[in-house]
Amino acid sequence: MNRLLLFAAIGGLGAGAVLTAGCDEVSARRLIQEGDSHYEDGEFKEAVAKYERALEKSPDLEVGHHNAGLAYVALFRPGDDDEENLGYAEKATVHLKRYLEAEPGDGRVRGLLTRTWVDAEQYDRARAYWKGQFEEQPDNLRILDRLANIERHAGEYGASIDRFRERAEREEAPAAKIESFLNIAKLQMSRLDNPEIVGAERVEIADVAIGALQEAKALDPEHETVLNYMGALYRGRSFGHGASWANRIDQATFLVHRTAYEEVAGIEAADEQAEEDVEDDADGDDDADGD
Repeated sequence: MNRLLLFAAIGGLGAGAVLTAGCDEVSARRLIQEGDSHYEDGEFKEAVAKYERALEKSPDLEVGHHNAGLAYVALFRPGDDDEENLGYAEKATVHLKRYLEAEPGDGRVRGLLTRTWVDAEQYDRARAYWKGQFEEQPDNLRILDRLANIERHAGEYGASIDRFRERAEREEAPAAKIESFLNIAKLQMSRLDNPEIVGAERVEIADVAIGALQEAKALDPEHETVLNYMGALYRGRSFGHGASWANRIDQATFLVHRTAYEEVAGIEAADEQAEEDVEDDADGDDDADGD
């Protein structure tokens, strides 16, 4: 964890630099170093106290906001609605956002900021941030994946699928389109893992995923992952029918796609080669024994 910290160097500053920085900044950097020591020892409350004192002396010190954000994240416990705990999440995001104002290209911190909002169930803040990022970078279509995943965590599955579809429509490269269709399939597959989803609801969830994979398959009929997921989804769909003819049809369709996947992936050929290797080894052992 300590490798994530930024370090507030003091020793490398010459006399002129110290005067330029001012006594407050030098004092703030020393406090940050003390906070870092607490952080590395897992003493996060003591660490944030040092960082906050440092930022009182030098409010614009990027390293202070960065490390304070990390320490508050370390204090935060996802899933705990205690007021003090939610306060840690709030302070973490305030400091991380302040740091990003100076270093907007730090993807690791952007990811940490987003995860903290999501873990604190502050989905509106996460949405607003990434919608703002997309307005600034309309050609960065991967931001749509970020927004889709935020919606998934919020339980807004329809909105998540809409975001993945939007990316698929905007992308020009077939591989990128397929990636988006697969993301829809993966989302729906994760929902089918819930044993409480049964009957018509299970069939409907599977059908959305299968429809996306059919679009992907049209772009690349022999895409291994697409064929693999297609088979798995038909199998998951079959459980929505109970013991019926429709169940048998889905099971048969699952086998068709599994066979197609194995042929494209060369799984059968690999098995045959393994059998030949075993036979060759056996022959070699016999010869050695004969000698």
